[in-house]
Amino acid sequence: MEFALNFPVNIKNLPKNGLALTFTASKKECEALASNHALQEVEAFCAVYRIFRENADIIKLTGEFTAQIKQNCVSTGELISQELCKKIDARFVKARARAQQQPYIVEDTEFFELYSGDFIDIGQVTEELFELAIDHYPHSPNAQPIVFSAPADIDRGEANDYSPFSVLKQYKDKKGA
Repeated sequence: MEFALNFPVNIKNLPKNGLALTFTASKKECEALASNHALQEVEAFCAVYRIFRENADIIKLTGEFTAQIKQNCVSTGELISQELCKKIDARFVKARARAQQQPYIVEDTEFFELYSGDFIDIGQVTEELFELAIDHYPHSPNAQPIVFSAPADIDRGEANDYSPFSVLKQYKDKKGA
Protein backbone atom coordinates (compact mmCIF):
# COMPACT_ATOMS: atom_id res chain seq x y z
CA MET A 1 0.00 0.00 0.00
CA GLU A 2 1.22 3.46 -0.82
CA PHE A 3 0.55 5.84 2.04
CA ALA A 4 -1.87 8.68 1.33
CA LEU A 5 -0.29 10.98 3.89
CA ASN A 6 3.33 12.04 3.60
CA PHE A 7 4.66 14.65 5.98
CA PRO A 8 8.41 14.23 6.52
CA VAL A 9 9.87 16.24 9.39
CA ASN A 10 13.55 17.06 9.70
CA ILE A 11 14.49 16.06 13.24
CA LYS A 12 18.18 16.87 13.03
CA ASN A 13 17.87 20.33 14.56
CA LEU A 14 14.62 20.30 16.53
CA PRO A 15 14.20 23.34 18.78
CA LYS A 16 14.72 22.64 22.46
CA ASN A 17 11.02 23.09 23.32
CA GLY A 18 9.83 21.26 20.21
CA LEU A 19 8.13 22.13 17.00
CA ALA A 20 4.39 22.72 16.51
CA LEU A 21 3.03 21.05 13.37
CA THR A 22 -0.35 21.29 11.68
CA PHE A 23 -1.36 19.65 8.47
CA THR A 24 -4.62 19.37 6.62
CA ALA A 25 -5.12 16.71 3.97
CA SER A 26 -5.80 17.90 0.43
CA LYS A 27 -8.77 16.59 -1.56
CA LYS A 28 -6.44 14.16 -3.35
CA GLU A 29 -5.03 12.91 -0.03
CA CYS A 30 -8.57 12.48 1.36
CA GLU A 31 -9.52 10.41 -1.71
CA ALA A 32 -6.41 8.26 -1.25
CA LEU A 33 -7.21 7.80 2.45
CA ALA A 34 -10.72 6.63 1.57
CA SER A 35 -9.34 4.21 -1.01
CA ASN A 36 -6.60 2.86 1.29
CA HIS A 37 -8.98 2.23 4.19
CA ALA A 38 -12.14 0.97 2.42
CA LEU A 39 -14.21 4.05 3.21
CA GLN A 40 -16.81 5.68 1.00
CA GLU A 41 -15.34 9.11 1.62
CA VAL A 42 -12.97 11.08 3.80
CA GLU A 43 -14.47 14.55 3.81
CA ALA A 44 -11.77 16.21 5.91
CA PHE A 45 -8.60 15.32 7.79
CA CYS A 46 -6.51 17.56 10.05
CA ALA A 47 -3.67 16.86 12.49
CA VAL A 48 -2.16 19.12 15.13
CA TYR A 49 1.07 17.88 16.71
CA ARG A 50 4.06 18.82 18.75
CA ILE A 51 7.30 16.96 18.06
CA PHE A 52 10.30 17.20 20.35
CA ARG A 53 13.42 15.37 21.39
CA GLU A 54 12.90 13.48 24.64
CA ASN A 55 16.57 12.54 24.84
CA ALA A 56 19.43 11.87 22.41
CA ASP A 57 17.77 8.73 21.00
CA ILE A 58 14.03 9.35 21.38
CA ILE A 59 11.74 11.69 19.47
CA LYS A 60 8.25 12.19 20.93
CA LEU A 61 5.14 13.13 18.97
CA THR A 62 2.01 14.29 20.80
CA GLY A 63 -1.24 15.84 19.65
CA GLU A 64 -4.35 14.68 17.86
CA PHE A 65 -6.00 14.25 14.51
CA THR A 66 -9.61 14.64 13.49
CA ALA A 67 -11.34 13.29 10.42
CA GLN A 68 -14.82 13.32 8.94
CA ILE A 69 -15.50 9.99 7.24
CA LYS A 70 -18.40 8.28 5.49
CA GLN A 71 -18.89 4.55 5.36
CA ASN A 72 -21.70 2.05 4.97
CA CYS A 73 -23.60 0.57 7.90
CA VAL A 74 -22.87 -3.15 8.11
CA SER A 75 -26.55 -3.95 8.78
CA THR A 76 -28.48 -1.68 6.46
CA GLY A 77 -25.90 -0.53 3.91
CA GLU A 78 -26.97 3.04 4.67
CA LEU A 79 -24.26 5.67 4.26
CA ILE A 80 -23.34 7.11 7.65
CA SER A 81 -21.02 9.93 8.68
CA GLN A 82 -18.65 9.66 11.59
CA GLU A 83 -16.12 11.95 13.21
CA LEU A 84 -12.85 10.45 14.32
CA CYS A 85 -10.84 12.25 16.97
CA LYS A 86 -7.69 10.49 18.12
CA LYS A 87 -5.08 11.67 20.61
CA ILE A 88 -1.54 10.66 19.71
CA ASP A 89 1.35 9.79 21.99
CA ALA A 90 4.13 8.23 19.92
CA ARG A 91 7.82 7.72 20.39
CA PHE A 92 10.46 7.15 17.77
CA VAL A 93 13.54 5.32 18.97
CA LYS A 94 16.81 5.57 17.07
CA ALA A 95 17.51 2.16 15.53
CA ARG A 96 21.07 2.18 16.87
CA ALA A 97 19.82 2.65 20.44
CA ARG A 98 17.30 -0.18 20.11
CA ALA A 99 19.98 -2.48 18.68
CA GLN A 100 22.02 -1.82 21.82
CA GLN A 101 18.99 -2.95 23.87
CA GLN A 102 18.77 0.26 25.84
CA PRO A 103 15.58 0.34 27.95
CA TYR A 104 13.85 3.20 26.11
CA ILE A 105 10.44 1.69 25.56
CA VAL A 106 7.95 3.29 27.91
CA GLU A 107 4.91 1.27 29.00
CA ASP A 108 2.34 4.04 28.51
CA THR A 109 3.32 4.81 24.91
CA GLU A 110 0.58 3.91 22.47
CA PHE A 111 2.87 3.73 19.46
CA PHE A 112 6.58 3.35 19.03
CA GLU A 113 8.64 3.07 15.89
CA LEU A 114 12.31 2.78 15.06
CA TYR A 115 13.93 5.48 12.97
CA SER A 116 17.25 6.19 11.36
CA GLY A 117 18.47 9.27 9.55
CA ASP A 118 17.36 12.86 9.88
CA PHE A 119 13.69 12.59 8.85
CA ILE A 120 10.57 11.01 10.33
CA ASP A 121 7.45 10.79 8.17
CA ILE A 122 4.68 11.57 10.62
CA GLY A 123 2.14 11.29 7.80
CA GLN A 124 2.70 7.54 7.63
CA VAL A 125 2.45 7.16 11.41
CA THR A 126 -0.74 9.23 11.38
CA GLU A 127 -2.25 7.04 8.68
CA GLU A 128 -1.45 3.86 10.60
CA LEU A 129 -3.18 5.29 13.68
CA PHE A 130 -6.07 6.51 11.51
CA GLU A 131 -6.66 2.89 10.43
CA LEU A 132 -6.79 1.80 14.07
CA ALA A 133 -9.31 4.54 14.92
CA ILE A 134 -11.84 3.47 12.27
CA ASP A 135 -14.86 1.45 13.39
CA HIS A 136 -14.89 -1.25 10.71
CA TYR A 137 -18.36 -2.45 11.75
CA PRO A 138 -20.36 0.78 11.95
CA HIS A 139 -24.08 0.69 12.65
CA SER A 140 -26.59 3.29 11.60
CA PRO A 141 -28.87 4.65 14.32
CA ASN A 142 -31.69 3.13 12.22
CA ALA A 143 -30.19 -0.38 12.26
CA GLN A 144 -32.25 -3.00 14.05
CA PRO A 145 -30.34 -5.62 16.03
CA ILE A 146 -30.33 -9.05 14.46
CA VAL A 147 -31.24 -11.78 16.93
CA PHE A 148 -30.73 -15.42 16.10
CA SER A 149 -32.52 -18.07 18.10
CA ALA A 150 -33.04 -21.79 17.84
CA PRO A 151 -36.46 -23.10 16.83
CA ALA A 152 -38.81 -23.66 19.78
CA ASP A 153 -39.04 -27.43 19.18
CA ILE A 154 -35.32 -27.99 19.82
CA ASP A 155 -34.39 -29.55 23.18
CA ARG A 156 -31.88 -27.28 24.86
CA GLY A 157 -30.79 -30.04 27.29
CA GLU A 158 -28.77 -29.38 30.38
CA ALA A 159 -27.08 -25.99 30.60
CA ASN A 160 -23.64 -27.60 30.29
CA ASP A 161 -24.62 -29.64 27.20
CA TYR A 162 -26.11 -26.75 25.30
CA SER A 163 -24.12 -25.20 22.50
CA PRO A 164 -25.00 -23.82 19.09
CA PHE A 165 -23.56 -26.98 17.58
CA SER A 166 -25.70 -29.31 19.70
CA VAL A 167 -28.79 -27.37 18.67
CA LEU A 168 -27.82 -27.62 15.00
CA LYS A 169 -27.25 -31.37 15.35
CA GLN A 170 -30.69 -31.84 16.92
CA TYR A 171 -32.27 -29.71 14.23
CA LYS A 172 -30.54 -31.78 11.53
CA ASP A 173 -31.67 -35.03 13.20
CA LYS A 174 -35.30 -33.80 13.34
CA LYS A 175 -35.25 -32.80 9.67
CA GLY A 176 -33.91 -36.22 8.74
CA ALA A 177 -31.02 -34.86 6.75
